Amino acid sequence: MASRLTFKSPIVLSLSRNPYLNLSLEDHLLRNPAQHPQLLIYKNVPTIVIGRNQNPFVELNLPLLSSLAPSQRPLVVRRRSGGGAVFHDLGNMNYCGYLPRDEFQRATFVGLVHKALVRAGADDVFVNDRYDIFKGDKKVSGSAFKMVKDRAYGHGTLLLDADVGRIRGLLRSPARDWLTAKGVESVRSPVVNLKIHEQDVIKCLEEEFEAKFGIKGVQTVEEDELKAIPSIIEGRQELQSRDWLLAQSPRFSLRIPLRNFSGSLVVEVFKGMVEKVNYEGPKDSSELDEEGIPVDGPTLASVLFENIATIGNSFFDGHMLQTALLCSGLEEESHWVQSVLGDKIDEVLGISKL
Repeated sequence: MASRLTFKSPIVLSLSRNPYLNLSLEDHLLRNPAQHPQLLIYKNVPTIVIGRNQNPFVELNLPLLSSLAPSQRPLVVRRRSGGGAVFHDLGNMNYCGYLPRDEFQRATFVGLVHKALVRAGADDVFVNDRYDIFKGDKKVSGSAFKMVKDRAYGHGTLLLDADVGRIRGLLRSPARDWLTAKGVESVRSPVVNLKIHEQDVIKCLEEEFEAKFGIKGVQTVEEDELKAIPSIIEGRQELQSRDWLLAQSPRFSLRIPLRNFSGSLVVEVFKGMVEKVNYEGPKDSSELDEEGIPVDGPTLASVLFENIATIGNSFFDGHMLQTALLCSGLEEESHWVQSVLGDKIDEVLGISKL
């Protein structure tokens, strides 16, 4: 039975730790606005969150993620706002502030959060020109925003006591030097924990919110309540779909160096699908196939594209490309692709089988 739960309180505190539900709650509050400013606070289990206009092949170390046991592997979610990749865990707190679009400024909620952190005991913290919060020369909070017709939100992270070492290496794609991509790349900064208590931060956020907007009140929501709201369930399904996780990536290309041949094959991808394969290299370069017949670069590109097409309506990923390369007689290139892209994309990205 669909829930009729509404969120009318100025501050909403989610008790769920599920990133798919919490990010869908963010969107639900944006599209079902209260008649006043609102602030959502939540935490997630370990999760890498990439921006709407980012490319997981550029941002993530997919082979390393593939090698981790499922119990040790963070979830991967593409959020609905822009900006760069961030890491959530239970030592990180997330906030999302809502205002009418014509009243929204990015500085509003970032400034409110900054004051709350100072009130909670954080020292040497400041907001930079990218609306991130730093402690000295290290970042403690990143932010992004989203606007729709009548409403807007600004959201961000707060590193209280996160396992910042865990993420090391997971946001360094070994394919980066071979990828040419549109979209937004993350601006990497050293990070540090604030080492202040979660409940102190929540209390100070409530006080600063009341001081800024003159209203108060907190509503907590359980995970089971979120699971009963149709728009949130639909949002969760979208966030776990291949279309959202892969086809949302802006146009990009992967250059595959040919091991026993001069030049490279360039695989061009648009909306998650391989659009074409080109050869880049000396025009007069060729090699012998298994039967001793010369094969030139453009022919190799054509054969690879035909084999990709034979696989069917398949989104670009490491496993699909490895299979097509093997079918094209390019075994060493197939192994190389596995080393830079991995081969468990559905499992790593948590793509739903529904």
